[in-house]
Amino acid sequence: MQQKFINGPLTSGRRKGSAHRPPGERRARLETRKRQIEARISDLDARQRVERRKKETRANIVLGAIMRAHASLHPSFGAELAHILDVGVRRPGDRQLLADVLGLPRLITAGTNLPYILRHPAGEIVGRHNKP
Repeated sequence: MQQKFINGPLTSGRRKGSAHRPPGERRARLETRKRQIEARISDLDARQRVERRKKETRANIVLGAIMRAHASLHPSFGAELAHILDVGVRRPGDRQLLADVLGLPRLITAGTNLPYILRHPAGEIVGRHNKP
């Protein structure tokens, strides 16, 4: 009489066919999975960078709008803001843009040879330059 298996045959716990695969094939599969995971991580990092830039851009827009509104209500702050921009904005295109938008024609002609300081977001001085 044949023996019947109640819960299926007893196995060694290995997956089917894994004993017959050469060691190089297993390594190749693992390397492929590793590359796929690294690609997913890289994609996730890129998405996080884009999201951070979007938040920073939005914060800059809100900050700029608040400063413009405050400058229009308080002339002394407007003069201080003009001085800050005169010292800090070096690129001629940026100076022209701000002069047009804010109505500060002195930005176009003034401050082209003043030194300016580059700072890291943490506050350390990165360098001093006379030209952009």
